[in-house]
Parts: sequence; C-alpha cells; structure tokens
Amino acid sequence: MLSTEIEKRLATIISWGALAVTLLVTDRISTDPANVGKMIALTFVAGSALAILFNARKSLFGVFKSAMLLNLGFILISFISILMSKNPWEKGFYGTFGRNTGFLTYISLTILFLACTQFSKTESYLRIIRVLFLTGIFNIVYCFLVLSGTDIFAWENPYGKVLGTFGNPNFISSFMGIFFIASAALFFSHSINSYQRLFILSVGMCSLFIIKQSASQQGGVVAAGGLSLVLYFFLRSKYKNKLINLTYVFTLISLGVFSILGMLQKGPLAELLYKQSVSLRGEYWQAGINMGLSNPAFGVGLDSYGTFYRAYRNESSLLNPGVNTITDSAHNVFIDVFASTGFIGILFYAGIIVLILIESLKFINKNLRFDPIFVILFSSWLGYQAQSVISINQIGLAVWGWLLGGLLLGYTRKDNLQLAVFSEVKFRKFLKIEKEKSKKEVSAAVVLGTFVGALSLFFLAVPSFYADAHLRQSMASGEVEKLYLSAQKFPLDPNRINFVASKISQGEINEQTVTLIRLGLAKYPYDFGLLYSQFQLSPDDSLEKIEIGKRLYAADPFNPSFRIYR
Repeated sequence: MLSTEIEKRLATIISWGALAVTLLVTDRISTDPANVGKMIALTFVAGSALAILFNARKSLFGVFKSAMLLNLGFILISFISILMSKNPWEKGFYGTFGRNTGFLTYISLTILFLACTQFSKTESYLRIIRVLFLTGIFNIVYCFLVLSGTDIFAWENPYGKVLGTFGNPNFISSFMGIFFIASAALFFSHSINSYQRLFILSVGMCSLFIIKQSASQQGGVVAAGGLSLVLYFFLRSKYKNKLINLTYVFTLISLGVFSILGMLQKGPLAELLYKQSVSLRGEYWQAGINMGLSNPAFGVGLDSYGTFYRAYRNESSLLNPGVNTITDSAHNVFIDVFASTGFIGILFYAGIIVLILIESLKFINKNLRFDPIFVILFSSWLGYQAQSVISINQIGLAVWGWLLGGLLLGYTRKDNLQLAVFSEVKFRKFLKIEKEKSKKEVSAAVVLGTFVGALSLFFLAVPSFYADAHLRQSMASGEVEKLYLSAQKFPLDPNRINFVASKISQGEINEQTVTLIRLGLAKYPYDFGLLYSQFQLSPDDSLEKIEIGKRLYAADPFNPSFRIYR
C-alpha cells in the first residue's frame, strides 16, 4: 500500500493528467487537433506515474496479481503484433494518423489503470471523479459557446454539429452520456440538499441537450442505460424487497434486449432506434472479424485495420457503404483489438474487463447501501464499455474507461480487505479538495523517478507530434520544398505522404511526387492509397502498371476496377 504522501501525489498526477488528456486540443499547432496532442499528454502523465507504480510492485504482484498479469499479457501480445505485422513497426507503435491508438497509447493506458488500483483513501477517488465533472462542465460550456456562434478553437468542422474537445460528434455524445450517468449517481446521493440536487439536475439536463445537438444516438443510449442502472442501485438501497429488485432487473434486461434488436432493425423498436450507420458498422465489424480469423495468433498489428480493410471486407460492402468508402477502425473496440492482436490479445483484453466485472459484482452482492462513489465508478465504467461496442477507441474517451476500471478494482479491494468503509460523501466535501498536512516528505528517488519517467515516455511520443506539427507549418508557408521535407519526417505516415504528394503535384507529375510515392511504397507496400497513386503515375500498358494493378487487386479483391489484373 502506498504511503499517504505518495498516494496524494499520484492522485494529483492522474486527476490533472486526465483533465489535460480530455481537454487538450492542438488546433493551432498540428494538422490533427484532437488525437496526436492527447497522445503526447497521455504518455507524459503515464510516465509520471511509472516510478510510483514501481514503488507499489509488491502490491501489484500480490493483491492485484491477476490484473497485473492480464495487463502484462495484453501489452506483450500487442508488442509482438506490431513486430509481426506486414506494416512497419512505427505504424503499430504510434498508431495511424487521426487515431494514434498504437502501442504507446495502450502501454500508457495500462500504466494508469494499474496506478489507479493502488488508491486506498476516499479523497483520491474524489479527486478523479471531481475532474470527470470538471471536464464535463467545460465541454458543456464550450458546446453552448459553439451553438451561440463562438468557437474558441480554430478548426474545421465538416459535421456541422458540436464536437466538444474530442473533434467528433459521436465522441462528445458518448462522453456526455458518461457524464450524465455520473451526475445521476450524485443526484441520488442521500447527503445533498434540494438546491444542490437542482444544480446537478441542471447540468445533467444540459448534457442531454448537448447529446441531442450532436445528432449522435450513442450518447443517448449510454445515458439511458446508465440512468437505469443508477436507479437500480437507488431502489435496491431503499427497498430491500427482492421481488421489487428482480422485477426491475427483468424489465431492464428486457428493454435492453429490445433496444439492441431495434438498433439491428428488428423488433418493435426498430423504427425508433435503427439508423443507417448500424448497417455500415456491420460491414466494418465483419471486416475486423475476418482480419482476426485470418491472422489468429497476433492479428494484423495495432492500428493497422485501415491498411487491410479493403483486403478483408465482404463483397456486400461494395453496395453499402460503397466500393470507395473506407474506414481505419472497426467501430467496435473489442473487434479492433481482435483484428489487431488476434485471439490471444482479445482474450487478455476481455479478461481485464471480466475481472473488473466480477470484483464489482462481488462488491454489489455484499453492499446494499447506495454508495455514490461506487455507483459513479461502476455505472460510468459500464457506460464506457457500452459505447465501446459501437464506437472508436478515441484517446479522450479511452483514458476514462481505463481509469474507471482501475479505480473500481482499487475500491472493491478496499472493501474486500475489510479496511475502513467509505463514509457517505457530503456534497461540500465533493467540491472541496481536502488539505492535509504532510507528515513526511516524498523521497528524492520517487521525485526523480517521476521526472525521468515523464520525460522518457514524452520523448518517445514527440516524433509523431513533431512530424504532424511540421506538416502544419509547411502548409502555412506554402513552400514546396518544406512540404516535401515534412512528408519524410519520422515516423513516415502513408496518409501524410499521399497528401503532400497531391499538394506539390497540383495535378501534374513531377520528380518530387514520384520520389515520395516510391519512398512511401518502400515502407508501406500494402497501403492502397500509395499503390493507387503509383498506379496513376505509371505509364499505360507498362509492366510497372500491370504489376501495381495486381497488387491493387490483392489489396482490394472485390473492387471491380482491378479484376482485370487477377
């Protein structure tokens, strides 16, 4: 168990770090405003926690041995997957452009997850829950500013809907759903008065309004499911009648089943819940499943789904979503993990989820009282898991899923070890950080380790951020030579190379365009975009065009444009 001083330091690092990861938007620095910046912030925070985590190694390999082994297994298989992938290791290490959910991101999430298991004090949990509310309120205020015609961020919004600090309507919708769940759990706490309850109700209603303005269904589904779960805990604590509780659970499960069937265009709720995007997701899911089944040991490599989507999609996808409609994610985190890391990877990942669920259910079975901290953690975590079944693993959302999971293991461990039970949380205490006098200074080794760890992971992430920032600067300058050099920055990215090649050619073939495409193909021989660019650059009826045509057919076997090269 961590000392009071070290735990307080760790809670401070993680809480403010989660705030930074969720809210950071690098709109004036990088071409990708919402992902690469969050990745670099995430690595810095995880690195800061690494030395403290090492200090707790006895606890990790003792009380949390199962969680430790599952996480280590998942990270090991993820690392092997990027080495075994047909893509270069950089692709899996940093992740694809616009996602950045590669090995560096997952190892950072794992570090923070394990660090959160080490908390034993109420204030540590409150610090992180407090930040969840702060980020939610900030996003609500920001979205209202956007709706009023004022946007503090200088980015393009092709969706015409609110984006929050996530850069996508679906992600802000999901986050608002999770925020609504946390608000509902606090609303039903016994220790708040009418005025405080009215404030919580107000921000909760605002979050629902933002979900509506995002025009994304997933946030509403998450909010409705989470509210139902919170109500269950409230009714369970208020009425000890098993018949009432069982009736509610049966009704809740029935509604859940009908809702799922409705979203799949079946049952009485189909007209209300079905959206065309569900059919698209079905094709994306199938392509990911095909990848995992065809590469059962280690998958196609972390964040390599986009490279191989065309090769593994079903022929039916040519009609819907369309022959030229592609994606770089399965829109399902579990299928993404399966496609990326194979059967072994998904077993470790699912094992982490199952472990959290089992420990949480044990806690629920032993505690009939309405514990606002546990209800916030458990309901919000389940909300994240629900949205991960139909959405992408965006870093700003993923950080909360992993933090909440680690916090749940730590919280249920506290109860299992029969330590002091958490007292009812007063609303005033929830808003105010406790100022405790330090009894002992943190050792110099921990301070130095925190500093070194933060810089180590930070500098590992810098090349990806620098390459993207350099591209933005080059675009602003308008100089062809700077653009040409920006495309060659480490880590090489096929999307960046293709983009720059099209910019500097301006419809005409030149030497720099040819050089870039060939450079890209030497590094990414299976990338469809680069292959197609080379196909267009090759002389008609040349041996090179025929050879590239064959590679295009292999990369996209159902595309009618390349069947002549079979």
